[in-house]
Amino acid sequence: RKLRALCYEQARGNAEDCFRMVDDLHDEVNNALRQLWSAVNRVDDRVEEQVRRSEEESADVWRHIRSVESVWAMMEMARYEEYDEVPEPEERYDVSEGGESGSEVSNSSGAETSAPTLRRRRPNADSEDEEL
Repeated sequence: RKLRALCYEQARGNAEDCFRMVDDLHDEVNNALRQLWSAVNRVDDRVEEQVRRSEEESADVWRHIRSVESVWAMMEMARYEEYDEVPEPEERYDVSEGGESGSEVSNSSGAETSAPTLRRRRPNADSEDEEL
């Protein structure tokens, strides 16, 4: 009897130690997960900031490109006005019926139709056509 009671007491003590160790491990895992999520959130914030900056820089570049194109077009017009001749345009315009951004207009019968979309095509351009 005494041996059995001693064995039960020892088993109960071992089980309590085991539960304490599991609780300690659980706390350590939770702390590690909190630290991991904190690091992930910091990286995510940095990535979002870099994406935002990149989008702003891209918008600045496109504004600059449009500005340069505008100045170039004015220079070309001034050059040809000086010589009283207009050469064949280097840009070609395609007119497609029912364009995405075409506004609704009425034809002679009064029925609404979609206005054509004008697209500028540049020779040797790698990018898609620019919608005007």
